[in-house]
Amino acid sequence: MAELSPVIPQELMTDILLRLPVKSVGKFRCVSKPWRSLLSDPLFIKAHLNLHLHDPQNFIFISFKDYNALRITNLATIISTSSDSFDNAGVSRKLPLLENLLYPKIVGSCNGLVLVLEERLRKNWMVLFLDVGLGGDSFPDKEQVPGPDTAYLINPTTMELVKLPSRPYSWEALNNGDGFGYDSSNDDYKFVTLSRNHDPVAEPASSSDAFLDVFSVKSRTWKRIDSLPCDLQIGPGVWLNGAIHWLALFDDSLIVAFDLISEEFKPLPGPNTTIPPHQGGSYLRTRKLVVLGGCLAMMVADDQENLPSHEIDIWMMKEYGVGESWTKFSVPIPEGEAFCQPICLLGDDNVVLRSSGWKFFVHNLREGSTTVVAGIQGIFGDVVGFSESLVSPILQQSNGGQHNQTEGSLLEVDAAEDAKICSIL
Repeated sequence: MAELSPVIPQELMTDILLRLPVKSVGKFRCVSKPWRSLLSDPLFIKAHLNLHLHDPQNFIFISFKDYNALRITNLATIISTSSDSFDNAGVSRKLPLLENLLYPKIVGSCNGLVLVLEERLRKNWMVLFLDVGLGGDSFPDKEQVPGPDTAYLINPTTMELVKLPSRPYSWEALNNGDGFGYDSSNDDYKFVTLSRNHDPVAEPASSSDAFLDVFSVKSRTWKRIDSLPCDLQIGPGVWLNGAIHWLALFDDSLIVAFDLISEEFKPLPGPNTTIPPHQGGSYLRTRKLVVLGGCLAMMVADDQENLPSHEIDIWMMKEYGVGESWTKFSVPIPEGEAFCQPICLLGDDNVVLRSSGWKFFVHNLREGSTTVVAGIQGIFGDVVGFSESLVSPILQQSNGGQHNQTEGSLLEVDAAEDAKICSIL
């Protein structure tokens, strides 16, 4: 590689460039061919990622008012400046990569990459719900569109995008739970789908009814895993510490982690939650896994017909894998809201919540106060945090994108046909 500067040693120059934010590095790629070669080198990109892993996060929203557009937002800036406009360019910008998608869902975010799924097979009630909520004219085509789901892996910062092959089945969206994470051993990203092939309401659930499909972004192949350790709660999988996590369906004390390296399941102890005294009438317990402050966390809400819940309990596993490290704090449900769930922690004291009415609140644990977040009220879908990075969604193929049919592989695809690179920065 040619020297980058006749004056500054190359090692020092590289160290300086590693400390720059992603957008600056992207601009410096245009300085010269040697700089572009260095700043696009996988080793430089990985070193830059590791150095900036703990930088403040931005957030990706699905905004229904923009016809299902994606928006990248600095939520901390909105809260700290009391911005009264979500459209303020200083705190939010619309991504042109994926516009006018039908029923988009953000599966997850990892190392600056965001996986977005366009679910084409949705139930009619979802179409009606969104149509009524948006005044009846929000979608260009309100009919169901046949065809398989489509997944897109994007880097919202560098504006790179790759279309992934469809899932190898066509279960309706309500019957599966998706996850996305990183396999550090193989430098690979994996899209995982947990599915059940029966109606859990009509008949008892069983672990034999469920299965897992795993997609490797690097090899571009699907693999099915039929043997699950127990029946899992169908819902979004949470990525942390190299594994995707789900709740056990019938055991409140058990969390199941799917290791992305070994592709094996392992149990984790859940918090010691207690069910409140039954007051008669119907009873509903809601549990949901999230990541807060870099820790695995569980939200628990108990709602009885004669004793509606006015708060949610949030348990955090301070030391991963250690059952004794679970700690609990409670957050009140804001007045006028039926339900809320935690989105993230800001500092040590502030919990950001999203309500069932698509409002955002900040609860201060020290002061016990709850305030509404101005400027982003409205109808929003999924929201996930992500850290900016230079990681490209178009991973280097192990054999040029050509794949022979092998045992456990459900789909083969040529990477060159689907890859699309948008303008960078």
